[in-house]
Amino acid sequence: MSANPAEQEPKTAEGCLVLVVGPSGAGKDSLIQVARGLVGNDPRFMFPTRMITRHAESGGEQHVEVTEFGFEQMRRSGAFFLSWKAHGHGYGLPADIRKHLDLGRTVVVNASRSVIAEARAKAPRVSVVHVTAPKDIVAARLKQRNREQPDEIAERLARYEGDAPVPEVALTIDTREPGGTAIDAAAARLVTFLNTETGAPA
Repeated sequence: MSANPAEQEPKTAEGCLVLVVGPSGAGKDSLIQVARGLVGNDPRFMFPTRMITRHAESGGEQHVEVTEFGFEQMRRSGAFFLSWKAHGHGYGLPADIRKHLDLGRTVVVNASRSVIAEARAKAPRVSVVHVTAPKDIVAARLKQRNREQPDEIAERLARYEGDAPVPEVALTIDTREPGGTAIDAAAARLVTFLNTETGAPA
């Protein structure tokens, strides 16, 4: 008796959603950008572009600028896989992340710790990478990027001190040293971790 054809089909490995979390100014954007360059066109990895209610020319990561109204419309219509509000802005991750996870890819996103529980409920596997740096370095970076007003920087630093420990962290990366060498080394460490997390064949 022949086997069931469905049983003969290879199973797609589970994808992994990697949430890169940490305080503003810890270096998440720079870390992800360098890591993305290191993996190049490797189809096992996906780095989605976030949609943010912030001017596209405001500096920092490349993102899709959306209005507050547009953000709410997209959220209600299911255009986001995950979304959250922080520091007066809305942040959304595109819904097609689900497709890439179903294909067994490792999806790397800059996210808020506030969505970790929701992500675990939606994704087949979730790994949390916590990016950190001492408070004085975080403060200097926030001032240098010239995106926030002094009161906004003070708010971020106060939140930095008051944050509870991040739950179930798979990897912690300290970006305390300034300059390209430190970020390059940290990104290489992140890529090594991503290669251990991916379930898709090379």
